[in-house]
Parts: sequence; C-alpha cells; structure tokens
Amino acid sequence: MKTHIAVDIALFRLQDSVLQVLLTKRDSQSSAYPNQWSLPGGVVEESDIDLDAAAHRTLVRRIQADVPHMEQVSTEGSATRDFRGWSITTLYFGLVPHDTVLNLPDNAKWFNVTDKQLNNLAFDHSLLVKKAYQRFQTKAVYSLLPAYLMEKTFTYTELQTVYESILDRPIDKSQFRKKLKDHPDLVKVGVRTGVPYNPPVLLSVKLNPTQMLFPDPLVKIG
Repeated sequence: MKTHIAVDIALFRLQDSVLQVLLTKRDSQSSAYPNQWSLPGGVVEESDIDLDAAAHRTLVRRIQADVPHMEQVSTEGSATRDFRGWSITTLYFGLVPHDTVLNLPDNAKWFNVTDKQLNNLAFDHSLLVKKAYQRFQTKAVYSLLPAYLMEKTFTYTELQTVYESILDRPIDKSQFRKKLKDHPDLVKVGVRTGVPYNPPVLLSVKLNPTQMLFPDPLVKIG
C-alpha cells in the first residue's frame, strides 16, 4: 500500500481589516478534484530534511514566495481524505506581513475567511482551513503573534483592530493597552508625523515568538 505524505499551508493576511486565506486552483487535468480550490501544498520529497523544510519548499514552488512565520498545526491522515488511497498531511499556518508583496501565480487567490467558498474545497481542506484559523485565534489570545501581520511600525489602535479582526469580537481599549503597555517585545519607536494634536505613539515588535506570550489571556476564551 502506497501512502502519500504531504504538507499543506494556510497562509493568512489582513486586507482592509479583514482576515484572508490564500488558496490555489487545481489544474483542470488533475486526477483529483480538477478545477477546485485548495490550500497550497505538496508531497514531501526525499531531499526534504524535515517537514518544516518541505513546507517552506512547497511555498516557494507553489507561490514563488516564503513567509517569516510558519508553524505546525496538526497532522491529518486517513484512507478516505484522498480517494486515490491512504494519505497523511501535516498542516501549517503562516502569516504574511501587510507590507509584503507576493508575486502570485494566476491560479492563486485570496479569500476572506468567512467566504462560503471555503466550505467546498478539495480533499478535506475546508476542515484544514478551520483548524488553522482556530489555532491562530488561540495563539492571538495569548501572544503578540498577530503583529506579524502588521507593517513595520503601527499604533495601539491599529494593533487592536488586527486583534479584533482575528478574534472576531470587540476588545476593551483600556484592557488591551494595559495588557500590552509593558510587554518586553513591544517597542516605542516614535510618534506618527503629520498629526498636529496628540500624535499616536508608533510601535514595533521584536518578532521572537518564544518571548511573545502574555502572562494570562488577552480575552476570555469561549
């Protein structure tokens, strides 16, 4: 019995304060799910030293780009997720910074995470998108990880807007700023120019995920 071992990547970005995920349309001549949308993915090759290497190589091959942050979400496997036979995939999610320009191929397109099209993806990719999104939401509650989606400098208000978009809920302004005020990885780099009165403070983040956890949740879960 031959088992297909693959990696699939859910790439997220923010566009006009709306969280989006990148999908690619499968070739019309594909033996499985032709012309259907799916996550960027591919089969693990013998030259890949590990799954992380396979995921980064797959991104470069599929969309001619890599991203600064990517992490494993889960591993899924069964005899039914691909009608051609047993298959196993390791799911990743990655974050695309706001100021990153991707040279996407013609078969790649961004979809809002609320788009109904995401309920009809190839294989079990509808479920994979949900799992990746849920993992990102959970990480957002405990960390500064959403800052990966920001430009190099940003304000407290802009960062709060990003969190609210990811978590799909409002956050109390005073609670948010109190939580972030003394975070060691959040650095004040100046104020926004061109604002005559009370210009907002500009921030940047030290993108080190091992040091980005909050001591307790930003908002209540559930």
